[in-house]
Amino acid sequence: MGKIMFKTSLLAAAAVLTAGSASAQEWNGFYVGGNISSTSGESAADVATGGQWASEATALRTGFQNLMSTSLDPEGTGFGIQAGYNWQVTDHIVLGAEVGYSQLQADDDRVLPQTATSYGPLPTYAPVNRIEADGQFNVRGSIGYDFSPVLVYATAGYSNADATATTEVLSSNGYSKAGEASDWVGGFSYGVGAAVRLGGPWSARLEYSHTEYDDLTYTTAYRTGSTFVSPAYTETVTQSLELDSWQVGVNFHF
Repeated sequence: MGKIMFKTSLLAAAAVLTAGSASAQEWNGFYVGGNISSTSGESAADVATGGQWASEATALRTGFQNLMSTSLDPEGTGFGIQAGYNWQVTDHIVLGAEVGYSQLQADDDRVLPQTATSYGPLPTYAPVNRIEADGQFNVRGSIGYDFSPVLVYATAGYSNADATATTEVLSSNGYSKAGEASDWVGGFSYGVGAAVRLGGPWSARLEYSHTEYDDLTYTTAYRTGSTFVSPAYTETVTQSLELDSWQVGVNFHF
């Protein structure tokens, strides 16, 4: 229901942007505003083995790594705030700078039952992979063309997201490991959008952006109750994250 309502909001915003307003207004000056967003993306978990794994058959190591590695599709609906300044340098060219904070609330997980690898029927493994992207700060610049009253623009900048990646595994013979990384990951962000003055100090906008973040890298550790903890088998997880966001927002201009 939430996704349907958000898509309806996008259509309504698009209708407002294409309709325009009765009188043209300049974009020059400060503004503050808020937004709601729909975010989806891709996150690949790549697992590499080390330590005592070197003593195992190559086919088992490869089968285990392939089973533990996976691709996730985080998605969620969130909200945010923004503040910025526009310079109307000519009748049509508008430059902008903006800072913002968003709650993305995008996540996904993969939980499998005891599953055989390509090595053979035993041992089996039950892998768990999770990715979450919550708060995000961004700083960006923009350049736009004022069609009066609609402003069409491109934007690029830097984003920093609070991301958490988790990997767990429990084997049929009691091998039990888990690992997690939680950090603010940065990345280059770019997008396009359109805004329209609504009359008075208000404007509305519809925007798309794409961000590719730095990887999260971490190792697993033995959990309490693991059938063996020595010699050490190690798994290193490298988790990537890319997100696409659609945003509907309103701004108040000073």
